[in-house]
Amino acid sequence: MNKIILLFIIAIATIYNVKAQVTKIDNKITEKHTEITGTKYSMIKPDSSFTISSNFTGFENKKLEAGININQVPLPFEQILQMISKDIPPENGKLVFEKDYIINGNKTKFYKTDVVHISAIENIADPESEGHAIIGLIMIYGNDSLSIIISGRYPSSKDAEFSEKFIKSFLSFIYDDDKTIDPMEGLSFNFDIDKSELKFASTILQTGAIFNLDGKFPSQSEDKTSYMVMIMQFPIEDKEEQRKLAIEVVKSPLRKSMEIKEVNEIEVNGIAGIEVVGYWQNKKGENELQYSASFYTPEKYYVIRANSTVAPEEKLKLFKEFTRTFKLK
Repeated sequence: MNKIILLFIIAIATIYNVKAQVTKIDNKITEKHTEITGTKYSMIKPDSSFTISSNFTGFENKKLEAGININQVPLPFEQILQMISKDIPPENGKLVFEKDYIINGNKTKFYKTDVVHISAIENIADPESEGHAIIGLIMIYGNDSLSIIISGRYPSSKDAEFSEKFIKSFLSFIYDDDKTIDPMEGLSFNFDIDKSELKFASTILQTGAIFNLDGKFPSQSEDKTSYMVMIMQFPIEDKEEQRKLAIEVVKSPLRKSMEIKEVNEIEVNGIAGIEVVGYWQNKKGENELQYSASFYTPEKYYVIRANSTVAPEEKLKLFKEFTRTFKLK
């Protein structure tokens, strides 16, 4: 009897150890790694058909609508894992597998989902399409202070060709926290930051940026003045539509007391745009300045949105001066 109990305990312990097993990976930079400009990231591309994207942080194969996208957030790994795991697998897909790793000392969770249907409304490149099936991959990498979310996709018809290549690419990821970088280097625009009180704080949505008064994200300053740049990856040619959208950036339905003070047509470094200034009483009862500037190119448009509750008139001057140094690289 004792022998049976002993064997049972050993069996349970073995099962537990298998489940608890985590694969450890120690990555080092190799000749195959590609450094992503303006970041502390390096990865091995799935194959030579992938190039560094100009639309997001990562790699893309435009012909196949395939890519790898990297996002960093200042939140603990466990918190991000809990948030993301709730949506895996997605409603229209299934989980192929999940696996735990420790990559260069950082906790890592990897998921692969099969046959995720992309609807026509999500297909910006071809809104008339009926949608198509893709393979989705996601890897969460991080520690107690930050998380890096790496997501990938490719057509399900290419799974036999790309599955192993993508997994190897993900698992080759390196984050060099000690690397000195110019975070503006990887962006498609620039400002005369050295001549302004505004400081670069963080990238946003891979291609945009946030500026504030202390250069930290989130800001640690009592003055929460914020200036944000985002890129919309499609053009708007109609002048009336441009004007309407520029005003909507400031006059949100949530700001019922918003009063638009200025709508100006501007041109900065050869790029035409629209500048909008408004004020409203926010939920705290403060007089808040809302400022926007939108710049339009044949391929996309750039949206600047800024706000401040501290010395609004002075901040308006700061915003306008900073905007007039905007330039494309």
